[in-house]
Amino acid sequence: MSKDSLYYVHNNCVFKSDLNGKNIQKLLSAKDKKEIEWIHGIKLYNNEIYLLAEGDEGNTIFRFYPKNKKMEKIAEDIRKPCFSGDNLYYIEYGEVGINKVNLKTLKGKIVRGQAWKDKLQYEDNIVLYKGIVENQGKVYYICWGEDGKVRLYEYRNHKKDKIQHGFSNNSYEFVYNSSMIVGYNTHWDTSEERYIQIYHLDSEQEQKIKMPNDDWYALLVVDDLLFCGYPDDKDDFYHMIKIDN
Repeated sequence: MSKDSLYYVHNNCVFKSDLNGKNIQKLLSAKDKKEIEWIHGIKLYNNEIYLLAEGDEGNTIFRFYPKNKKMEKIAEDIRKPCFSGDNLYYIEYGEVGINKVNLKTLKGKIVRGQAWKDKLQYEDNIVLYKGIVENQGKVYYICWGEDGKVRLYEYRNHKKDKIQHGFSNNSYEFVYNSSMIVGYNTHWDTSEERYIQIYHLDSEQEQKIKMPNDDWYALLVVDDLLFCGYPDDKDDFYHMIKIDN
């Protein structure tokens, strides 16, 4: 949302409306752009519109100019994009590196880890990057180190990154927003009680809650609500869990 408008994606098209849902305008259809097969999402950042789209070059971020319908490629083959300052951060294919692209110059580089190589799939104890998030002007990333430990780091550009928090081995997959990181592992093979590990970036506090059942999995976090699925023999059921800080 901007101050006076709502932007959203529906049926592979980008729409704009008033905040009350009136005065709907179609801004873009994926079928009109040869470089896009599917539009996954939209992000407003610094008064500019960015589209996360899928095409011939994998997941790509475009800057979109609605007045002339033009699109400008920012980065391709991206995972888990994060905007901060004048930069876009994202995890590349294979999760072995973090890339940074300057949104003004469009120059990019790997700032943590390495570029993906096919031989890496055969290596053990490799460093993996599981997510990036911005909170109060700082960038944090989730890293699974060579020692098998999963930690949250504060990215500090040219300085040594600071360990912000350590997650237990029970956390392998993550969902998060700008204030909350939720770690879980649906394949944790243990007789111990399984739990969801939650870290609050604002208060720097951790909490744990018991997993609802053995088949539980997380989908996304919105404000203080954790959306999750509980599959059964016939279909998936979707639930919300309110997280108290």
